Amino acid sequence: MKTRFLIAALALAAMASCTVESPETAPVPDTTKVFRASIGEDDTRTHLDVGTSAAQVIWDAGDEIQVVGMLSNGSYYPATFTTSTGGSASAEFACHSWAPSSSIVYYLSMYPADRFIAVQNYPAKGGVLFGVSLPSVQTAVNGGVERGMLLSIAKQHDTMANDLKFENILSLVRFRLSGNSASKVKRVLFTATTAIAGDGVYILNDTDPHFDFSIYFPPATYETSTTVELSGTFEAGGDYYIVVPPCVTDGFTMNFIDADDNILARSSSKTVEFKRSHIADLGTIVLDEEFGAPSDKVVKYMESSSGFKPVVLAVLADGFTSGQQQLFLSLAKGAVDKLFDTEPYKTYKDYFTVYLLPVVSNEAGASITNGSGTVT
Repeated sequence: MKTRFLIAALALAAMASCTVESPETAPVPDTTKVFRASIGEDDTRTHLDVGTSAAQVIWDAGDEIQVVGMLSNGSYYPATFTTSTGGSASAEFACHSWAPSSSIVYYLSMYPADRFIAVQNYPAKGGVLFGVSLPSVQTAVNGGVERGMLLSIAKQHDTMANDLKFENILSLVRFRLSGNSASKVKRVLFTATTAIAGDGVYILNDTDPHFDFSIYFPPATYETSTTVELSGTFEAGGDYYIVVPPCVTDGFTMNFIDADDNILARSSSKTVEFKRSHIADLGTIVLDEEFGAPSDKVVKYMESSSGFKPVVLAVLADGFTSGQQQLFLSLAKGAVDKLFDTEPYKTYKDYFTVYLLPVVSNEAGASITNGSGTVT
């Protein structure tokens, strides 16, 4: 059975080029409003409990939802609802200062409430923009995700419904670790070829709801990034999750880092689509090699089979320190794979022999100067 995810959200947004109205001043509290937030069979919430074939997410006590009433003049009325119960996929949320304007046209509800930035109608996109803030650093949780990372949204209602259902707007990347070095991992850097973190907008419409990181509500909390860091304690055999927006990446790299900043790297040139409400399972990643172990052997990575004198390519590890040689090998292999998956090299692949040459540099990275010794 394919595991699906639906996540509760608080995504709000507006184009940087649009005029954003300020929230209305909340009236004097006069009533208490209570509603039940429920979740469909494929939906998700805050606490992830992964079984053998399905993933169940439940509300936690203290969860907060932002309910936004959209007014006809373009402004909005926000209110925070809180649940005091947890442990189930359906819970009651209450607001003790509920006094919305009579001119509200419809409502939108978002989880978690503390991610609320702004919201605005955007007719040019045929929907509503929500400001979203996806951090590039997440906490590793064995068998689940960090609380508050599962962003979801309940779609608009003409009135404030007593029963709301939330839908996930994000995707999950799952992996497991094995090998002698698995328990030494302190950080995992997952790098895609497209933006997967930062401040942006979620465009909610009926045909193509999607993220756009080229638009955001200033001031920015998180810079746009193609890398998400998962930090914490890792164990062999554990399931770990990285939260990313739905997107397509043309290959990816995962750097596993120990307490001394030594790196073991894995990369893939495979195109992967991260779908909304789905888990992309990367399987088990074996880390048998030792962190910081020197790698000084020349590797013949690809050998000609054409029968003719081959074209020889040598890939050098310039800019990689002694502790980064495994990272070099991983990145070099990924680069070579990508090169020979591209025409015309793909057609003439059998005419090439490729060597990977570990070369230890004193400093990591590359320096570019202006010709006078000044690094630019």
